[in-house]
Amino acid sequence: VLPLAEPLMRSQDLVVLEEPRLPGFREMLEGSWAIDHYLEENAFEFPAFARRSCEVLRQLHGDGIAVVQVEPYLEELGAIYDFFDGGGKPEQIRDGTLRRSVYETERSWTGSLMQHYWTAPAADFRVVVAALKAFAREDAARGVLRDRLRAEKIVDLTQKHRRIYVEAGYLHVTLRRELQARLGSRVVVRPRLILEPVARRLCGRPHVLLPGDRLVMRAAFQPDFDGEGADLLAARALILLKIEPKEEQTAPEGTFPHTEKEVELLRLAERLSFDDCGTLFERIRRAGTAEAEALVRDYIPTEPIQTDRVT
Repeated sequence: VLPLAEPLMRSQDLVVLEEPRLPGFREMLEGSWAIDHYLEENAFEFPAFARRSCEVLRQLHGDGIAVVQVEPYLEELGAIYDFFDGGGKPEQIRDGTLRRSVYETERSWTGSLMQHYWTAPAADFRVVVAALKAFAREDAARGVLRDRLRAEKIVDLTQKHRRIYVEAGYLHVTLRRELQARLGSRVVVRPRLILEPVARRLCGRPHVLLPGDRLVMRAAFQPDFDGEGADLLAARALILLKIEPKEEQTAPEGTFPHTEKEVELLRLAERLSFDDCGTLFERIRRAGTAEAEALVRDYIPTEPIQTDRVT
């Protein structure tokens, strides 16, 4: 991704990262902190990506492009953790405050996630589907709040910068709406899908959206989205959750193994009916990733079957 994103970053005055302000970030950009030291001081989910990002961002900073971290939701969440570590209690968080809003959102999100984890090992398939749909709604609501809080901060930055690159994960579909609503017609907010050329080459679509992603995105704009369409997306998502790789993948520049794998999984999922997913889930729910994928591939017929259209 980074070789495709860097030229876009270089064409802007400011790069806004989708991460909270972290200790040593400014020092890392300026070179007084080694990148290794910065990475050790802050936990990153994908260390290889984080390292290469730091190298790119340091170069941009050296060339006069401003770089900032803007993720108010996660910053407030960190402050809540510190508050509890210091002996604070939930009832001490005042109603009507940002902290209360973030606390309640995160509490609902975590509870829904745990409910999904609790049901997945043994509950009836339809119960597991319902739990995943409930989590998708909470995940979407959490994303909407994150987008609103980010937009409020980013709008302030437009007073000093004319061209701004805003990093955002593809599930943050309401960020554009939030920004445009605050900026009005004086600023153009233009989404750029970094991997669109790759996705179009692989599957003819602008983006590779797996069933779980589509479920969350629908819920972001339509919180009451339900019925057979939601059930099918959730059912297919449950199968893919068992077989998609979880670890970070590194590869030579110009290759895209993660996206290629997503396209492969999407093609598998689109050939599964709801009943197929229910049958498969009973076979793979306790299997490891490799075994589960083998079982799924063995189940799907060799000849293409009629697929459902889910929008």
